[in-house]
Formats: sequence, C-alpha cells, structure tokens
Amino acid sequence: MNFNPNSEKYLKAKEKLPVEFQDIYTQLVDEYAYHALQCYGRNWVAYDVIAALVLAGWRPNLRKTGEGK
Repeated sequence: MNFNPNSEKYLKAKEKLPVEFQDIYTQLVDEYAYHALQCYGRNWVAYDVIAALVLAGWRPNLRKTGEGK
C-alpha cells in the first residue's frame, strides 16, 4: 500500500461510504497516493475528495485491470 490504512482521516472518510464502495475507495486512494508520490515526492491524499469521487460514480477502468475481457 502506498498510504497509511490506519490513518484517522482515511478511516473517517471510508466509514461514510456504503460497504459496497469501500474497496473501490481503497483502490483509488492507493493509486492516487502512488502517483502523488511519483509526481511530487509526497503521498498526500485528500480522502474526502476521493470518497466524493467514488460516490459520484468513479470506477476503475475494466480494460486496464483485465476484468473487461
């Protein structure tokens, strides 16, 4: 993982989501933290913003993950 899964802010935002969205949220947080670290040298994440994206309908690209074959 590219972030601290025990972070109070991470857990607080995750708990606001329905259970069926929590894995998607964790995946997006991890990907965002990885890319932030690569681009800026820090893996800072705006957890509430990512939770809002998941609630708005963000989903992983199925072709990229191989699930859409």
